Amino acid sequence: MRSEDAPAEAGNSLQETQFTAIPDDAEPNQELIPDRSKHNDQNNVRQSNYGTANGSPDATLPNNDAAKNAPKPAASPRALSPDLLRGLLMVLQAIDHCSVSQGAWRHGVALESEQDGTIVKKWNHPVPWTARMLTHLCAPGFMFLLGMGIVYFGRSRSKLGWSSWQMVKHFAIRAFVLAAVNELFFTLLFGRGRIIILNIILLALAVNYLLAGLIWLAVDASEQALSTLLESIYSSSDDEDERPLLQEETGHSSSKSNSTRAVRLSWHIHNFILLALTIITIAWNHWLSPHQGHCPHNTSPNYSGPTQPNSTTLGPWFDFWFLTVQFKLVISPFPPLAWLSPAILGLLYGRIILSRT
Repeated sequence: MRSEDAPAEAGNSLQETQFTAIPDDAEPNQELIPDRSKHNDQNNVRQSNYGTANGSPDATLPNNDAAKNAPKPAASPRALSPDLLRGLLMVLQAIDHCSVSQGAWRHGVALESEQDGTIVKKWNHPVPWTARMLTHLCAPGFMFLLGMGIVYFGRSRSKLGWSSWQMVKHFAIRAFVLAAVNELFFTLLFGRGRIIILNIILLALAVNYLLAGLIWLAVDASEQALSTLLESIYSSSDDEDERPLLQEETGHSSSKSNSTRAVRLSWHIHNFILLALTIITIAWNHWLSPHQGHCPHNTSPNYSGPTQPNSTTLGPWFDFWFLTVQFKLVISPFPPLAWLSPAILGLLYGRIILSRT
């Protein structure tokens, strides 16, 4: 209904509303009810489009039961966390190396030097100090992941039926390739015939990869042998008179429990051995360094560190494996055996992680 006094233009701007006709027998007080059927039909059409791909009014909502029962994508057998840690270490190392190549700031946490036994008189500025301190996690972090990866590799190849000699051959070939790349790239490119060995981390990686692989094979073999020995000891210690009674009460033999006890004890013993090897390989860096890793007390303002060379009495080729050395035809800032401890720790950590899977 439209008022006769209202102008026509105003009626066009109002929302169009339809009313139902009043029947003749309607009561006088019956209110007029708007007809909302047209708007309800539009709402129903819009609601039926939810969750559809083509927006068709005839499309229906997805079946929840079908979505739950749908096959899930198979999980990748590759562990993701080691790759994430490796990527983080690569980013930190890239920041440090780019700052050196671009000359962004002075390299090192101290303004003097990072050599063993050098007294720090003044630290670097906060930004380069922080970047360099974070970069110190890279070398041991890569060695740690190396040891952890050997455990994963050994487990997967054991399931494929590889023998111990096949794994030894694999470790030896990869170590040889790393050492050959170090010689061909660094020694020939930068040495230019003046040196025969320029150890820029690849040689240390090759040595530690081979040693960590051999250590893992020895631990794996001895762990099985020790568990067999312990199982026989547990079995022989059982009283012959009590064994039948135990079988009658439990319904099964105690050999299974003896086997479980033997395997667990052997596993813990070898984890302790790996932990002890980690501590020893850390400690020999202090034992073999000048003044055993301690700077002698000297109050002279001009004293910058010990004058004793970074060497032992066992000769330069012995020092090559444990200390940073530079002598005729050889430059080695990354002593191979000085980085063995994080690789052994990676073996231990990998064994613990895989035991829970």
